[in-house]
Amino acid sequence: FKSCIYVYDLNGKCIKKYRSDKAETFNDLIVDSNGITAIGYVNSETDNYANQTGMIVKFNLSGEETSNDYLGGFNNDALTTIIDNNNDYLVFGYSNSFGNKKDFTSIYRNISKDNKVIYEKN
Repeated sequence: FKSCIYVYDLNGKCIKKYRSDKAETFNDLIVDSNGITAIGYVNSETDNYANQTGMIVKFNLSGEETSNDYLGGFNNDALTTIIDNNNDYLVFGYSNSFGNKKDFTSIYRNISKDNKVIYEKN
């Protein structure tokens, strides 16, 4: 899969297309005055085994990528939901990179609007 984001002007004209050059998926996003914050996962391959790593990608309102961050370990991790919490974002997902590395557990990250980690639970 390749993630895509299209930005349109008020007349419906596409002014920016973002298409990932990696195998990644966006599961959720928020658009506000700070820009676009998209979450999901990127596929990575190590030792002939495909893993997923959770990702957070920020774009400005023109659709230019401004930052990215990754969350996870050596197994499968994905971010599935982002919630606007007024002054920050709450991000949720799942992982089997922690604990016994077999069973999936929830992961949680509280980030500022400029993508700085406030709190994280794996």
